[in-house]
Order: sequence, then C-alpha cells, then structure tokens
Amino acid sequence: EEPTNGRIEILVYYSSRADSIGYVTEEGLILYCCTQELFNDGKCSTVGNVITNNDRHIQSIVVDFNGGVEESVMKTYDNVTASGMYYVKYFNCPGSEVGTVTIDGDVSWQNPFGELSAELYPFLWFFAVMTIAYMIIGLIWIILSGIHWSRLLMLQNCIAGVIFLGMVECITWYFDFLSYNITGNFNWGAIAVGVLSSTIKRTVSRLLVLSVSMGFGVVKANLGSDTQKVYFLGGLYFIVSLIQQLILTYLREGDNEFLSFIATIIIFPAALLDTIFYWWIFLSLMRTINQLKLRKQDVKLQMYTHFFIVLAVGGVLTALIIIYQTLLVITSEEDAMWSTWWIFQAFWHLLYFFILLAIAYLWRPTTNNTRYAYKESEDIEMMLAPVDGNTTQRKGKAPIDTGTELHLDLDRFSSNFLDDDEEQQEQLSKME
Repeated sequence: EEPTNGRIEILVYYSSRADSIGYVTEEGLILYCCTQELFNDGKCSTVGNVITNNDRHIQSIVVDFNGGVEESVMKTYDNVTASGMYYVKYFNCPGSEVGTVTIDGDVSWQNPFGELSAELYPFLWFFAVMTIAYMIIGLIWIILSGIHWSRLLMLQNCIAGVIFLGMVECITWYFDFLSYNITGNFNWGAIAVGVLSSTIKRTVSRLLVLSVSMGFGVVKANLGSDTQKVYFLGGLYFIVSLIQQLILTYLREGDNEFLSFIATIIIFPAALLDTIFYWWIFLSLMRTINQLKLRKQDVKLQMYTHFFIVLAVGGVLTALIIIYQTLLVITSEEDAMWSTWWIFQAFWHLLYFFILLAIAYLWRPTTNNTRYAYKESEDIEMMLAPVDGNTTQRKGKAPIDTGTELHLDLDRFSSNFLDDDEEQQEQLSKME
C-alpha cells in the first residue's frame, strides 16, 4: 500500500464510562466513529474522531502516522479518580486514511502499593496471614507430638505432613506475589513450585479426609483392598489438577486460544474426580459411624460424629458460596466484581485450613492417645464349630445363633474381666 498520512486514536477510560463512547442508533447499533452524516445531524463534533460525548473522564491519545514510517509512542495516564477496571482501546476510524495498522507493545501500571493489580493485591496479605496461621498450628502440633512422642499414631504423622505442605504452599505464594509487587514480573520457576505445592496439598488433603472417613488407624489398621483404589484416585487427581492449575496460572498472564480450549475441556474430569472424592468420603464416613455404633465404642463414635458435623458444615458453606457467586455473576457486571473476586479463590484455602484444623483438634496427641487407635483385638473373630446350621453349642451352655463365627465385643469382656479381678482383690483384702 502507498504510504498515507493518518492517525490512530487510543482511549483510556474507567469501565463505568463505557456507555459514553459511541452513538447508539434507533436499531441499537453502536457507531464509535464520527461520520459526515452524524456530524451533519449534530451527533458528534469532529469527523474521523471517536465519539466520546465530551466525557472529560475519558482520555484520548492521538498517534499520528506520517509517510508510513513506524511510530514509537509512550503515553502516561495518571488521571485515576477511582479504583476499578480501566480499559485501553485502539480505534482506526474511517476517514483517518491510515490504512492497516499493526500494533505491538505493552501496557503496564503501578498502584500506590506496588506493581500488583488491585484484584491480586489482597492475595499478598492473605497468604501472609495464612502462613502465620500454619506456623502457629504447626508449632502447637510439634509441641504436642514431642510430649506424646511414644504414643503417636500413623494418622497423626499424616496430619503433621499436611500441615507442613500447607505452610510451604502459603509461603511460596506469598513470596511469589511479593516479588511481583516489587519487580512487576512473575518468576515462573517460583510459580511452578507454588502450583506444585498447592496441587500436592490439595491431593494429600483429600486423601487424608478420605482415609480418616474410612477409619484408617482408628477402626482398621490399614485400608486393605481399597489401598490401590485410593492411590489410583489420588494420582489421577494430582495429574489432572496440576495440568489445570498450570494452564489457568499461565492464562492469567496471557492469552492462548489452544490453552483456553484445554482449560475448558479439563474442567469436566476435574469436577468428576472431585465428585467421586466427596461421594466416597460420605459413604465411608457413614459406614465407619455405623461400625462404631455396632461395636459400642462411644469415644470413637463421638469423635467421628464431630468430624461428620465439620464436613457437613463445610458442605453447606461450599453450596452457599457457589450459589452466591452464581447470583453475583448473573446480577452484577463482570467489571464490578474485581474487588470481591479474590474472596472466592481464598474461600477454598480457608475451607481446607479449617477442616484440617478440625481434624488436628479431634486427633490431637494426648495422654490417652491409645483410646483412639485401632486395636487388633477389636476385630478378633472366634471360630466355633457349627451345630445344626446356624447354632453353636458350647459344653454346659445354651446354643448361640452365630452362623459360622462369633464376633466378640472385647471392650465389654475386658470390662467384665476387670470387675472379676477387682472382686478377687477385695476378697483377698477381707481375708487378710
């Protein structure tokens, strides 16, 4: 094309000023550029310019192109009168005679508190607070574990590991956001570590809740035949979640159509795996509570009942936050959500933390640690010779309906044995 003289108009404006740009026809069509016809009708002031309806809050930057040469333009916009979403739009109006223009460059900003955007800045202090919270609970756990070191359960060691992972995750994200706030650039190596630690923590947290719900270390010594299923589900969730978080983190800083498509597709397997986790946790918890009721193990039953209440409250809060977020998206403009968007992201971190806190409290190391632990004697099955199908005959005793095996409540038997010993001691003392 022959070199021509012309110009590009750049508008910088607050999101609420978008309605001031352009002229809306009776058919609802928005005309952004002033044409000769609109000028004749008195709808705009200058042919070839963008229609801004004389809104003084919209800053117009004009870039002239002469002779087809490249133009390098640096403009500073400091007329910020309100916190919120600001737009930078380029207009090539008919009549500007500029032809086809290729625009390449960067848009940068700086807030009074640093380089972070206003919607990301709350994460800086949020992860600082969460780091302190994990350090406090970790210190308390170390002290309790040191006091009761000889009586620690495997489950309590797992809880310590999850606390450590949560602390590593929050520390990593805090320094990621702090670095960006100072330099204006994300360290992708540190971000990869942050995403990895977050994914490991979420995976291990789900596995911990599932294992607790299945009665690991309390009702059963191990997960038995379910072990491989739990490992498989955890590994699959880790892979899917890691891919999803890496893509979403990258898309937060840039645009990529292929990755956007992958991010949309991967939502479904991620949601399905979460659903499987929640359903399995619920069924396992109900089964464990029923087992404890049948065995009349009241201490453990009370502990698991409290755990069920914690999960139920967490489920209700999750449903409420999802409903509220949905209503907010439907009823509010997207640009108006910038100040509350971080709350919905922070909610999941808080939910994980408080569920972990509840588990840590219920299964905290104590002097009576062994009363929470699984005892092999609780599952002893006494095999007796069957008589007449479903009855077992003991010498001098009435038949017992057992089928082929008798499940003994050893807690009750041990209590009876203890009573017998006390009676013998009392008789001996009387004889003396």
